[in-house]
Amino acid sequence: MTVPEVDLDGGELHLEGRITVASNATFVGKIDEVAVVYKPEAGERPLWDFPDRTLARREVAAYLVSQTLGWNIVPRTWLRDGPLGVGMVQLWQEPDPEQDPVDVVPSAEVPDEGWRTVLEGSDESGRTVTVIHEDTAALRRMAVFDVLVNNADRKGGHILPLPDGHRYGVDHGVTFHVEPKLRTVLWGWLGDPLDPDEVAGVELVRAGLGGDLGVELSALLSAAEVAALAARCDRLLAEGAFPGPDGDMPAVPWPLF
Repeated sequence: MTVPEVDLDGGELHLEGRITVASNATFVGKIDEVAVVYKPEAGERPLWDFPDRTLARREVAAYLVSQTLGWNIVPRTWLRDGPLGVGMVQLWQEPDPEQDPVDVVPSAEVPDEGWRTVLEGSDESGRTVTVIHEDTAALRRMAVFDVLVNNADRKGGHILPLPDGHRYGVDHGVTFHVEPKLRTVLWGWLGDPLDPDEVAGVELVRAGLGGDLGVELSALLSAAEVAALAARCDRLLAEGAFPGPDGDMPAVPWPLF
């Protein structure tokens, strides 16, 4: 989206509503006429496996990795003060309600082309259904990004389909853990080799950790978390393929959407 010339860091943030389905305090508002999402650190619910009041910083760190990849996966995201204190602010993106990059369909109706299968199960009526996602370059790149940031919560609803075909990923608060935490609905390329552009993106992140990206992430994450990101880059480059699930956590988030 095109952002008007406004002071996004210092302009007054006016809250206009709250997203009540979010697990942490999440608000919609505006800075002048620019629509944003605001998640104050004070509204973060404690988690057993992540340090308290670090989720907003992880969202900003995810944006920095997205920028380094050059794939525009995460909308512009930054830290600033707001009505409820310091928090994450992100440019609002309006998804196209007519598009479903991730879907659940009767197993007999899975398309022959253009989609990848994630898993099969049964619905509330006992019918066999299949979780599928688009087989597109945009979602492949998002899957690579999720591996790098160790995304523990890539739900279908965290993928925003824009009318022009672009896909944004949002809600990256539970990322960058030092232990394997990848939980995602984007498992359709498991074992497939990375293409040259994907390899080049990972190489950019790995190189950036020795420069400006590393400096910026060090202000948002622990040293161990930055080192774990470097190790994930190295492992992905060495294997050259989409990895499978790792660790003791479930491979997909719940709920899926």
